[in-house]
Amino acid sequence: MSRRRVLIVTHVRQLWSAKPSGTVRAINSMADYLAREHQVDFYCTKYVLRRPAPGTPLHCGQGLAAYVLERVLFYARKFLTGEARRRPLLLDPGDRQATSEVAAFRRYLQAHAYDAIIFEYLHNHHLAQAVDRARTRVLLDTHDLMHRRTATFAALGRDLPLAISEERELDCFGLYDRVLAIQDEEFHYLQDKLGARALLVKRPAELHEGMAAPAPEAPLRLCFVASAAEHNVDALRWFLESVWSEALARQFRLDVYGAVCREIDGALLDGRPGVHLRFEVADLASAYGPAHLVINPVRIGSGLKIKNIEAMGYGRGVLTTSLGAQGMEECVGSAILTADTAEAMREQLFALAAAPRRVAELSDRALADAAAHFSPAACFGELSNWIASPALR
Repeated sequence: MSRRRVLIVTHVRQLWSAKPSGTVRAINSMADYLAREHQVDFYCTKYVLRRPAPGTPLHCGQGLAAYVLERVLFYARKFLTGEARRRPLLLDPGDRQATSEVAAFRRYLQAHAYDAIIFEYLHNHHLAQAVDRARTRVLLDTHDLMHRRTATFAALGRDLPLAISEERELDCFGLYDRVLAIQDEEFHYLQDKLGARALLVKRPAELHEGMAAPAPEAPLRLCFVASAAEHNVDALRWFLESVWSEALARQFRLDVYGAVCREIDGALLDGRPGVHLRFEVADLASAYGPAHLVINPVRIGSGLKIKNIEAMGYGRGVLTTSLGAQGMEECVGSAILTADTAEAMREQLFALAAAPRRVAELSDRALADAAAHFSPAACFGELSNWIASPALR
């Protein structure tokens, strides 16, 4: 395989956080896999306080002084208006931030040559237009098809701050040599629209083979680990309001971990016993370890639900929705159960309570499913091979 120079471009400074999210770990796992065969560097448009481990080249497009000024303005605005400024999905080419980021990126590329540049998220589309296409391939790691995400919000009467039309998103995709989809349905859609320029690049599971599930004894422990992202907040509120009941609380205990807990007020928990908000997660093993089953009652969003893969990697079965199971259909009925209505989800839970051995079977299959369908080689092998191929297009 031909060794190439690869640059990963991101605006997510949390890539090197002490407690990275599932999506962040997925990006890093891609970089780790590609680094086995290629030289991989990072470029972050933002200043990064917590640097990566030695041996991981990182350049920041933003200097320390600009970072400090940005944070001062952020908190000043939040104090004065009560609102934090949201970065739009696509920056206007004439926007001061876009102009500054493009200029810094262009200077960097003048001093550094790459065979391939992978842009993380459509947020960085303005930077891709600064690349010399005669010598460098450009790839977009979509994470989500944002127009589909927009549609799921609209179906529930919600406005999505990062909304985009299908036509506009496809127009953006026209710039790239390859557009990466992270689940099958979105890949087939892109194949239909873009032909061979679509590439399926799923996200791998981290396997924790020593995490045996506890004996399936009552009360069975459910687990939900999530950030405060809107799709997670909606999922938990819907589950508490529409699914959870005193009858379920006699059979199950629900442990909720992470920043999503901050979005649940006390009134929502009144009359809903058996729910425990944990707020902080010391480590994922401490969250998944006591759990018999992981829930992910997600109703909005797109892409691949990383937390489902994460749970299977810890040897835990998952109860989710059809939307939550997209991209992992081969695991449905094995390590994953689905239900799309409150009634159906309650029925699934009561059936599991009546046959706890079924819960143990889900856990038994979880690691095998994760290893079979979401290994790093299965997820990133084709991408690495394409980067190594001699043809530019």
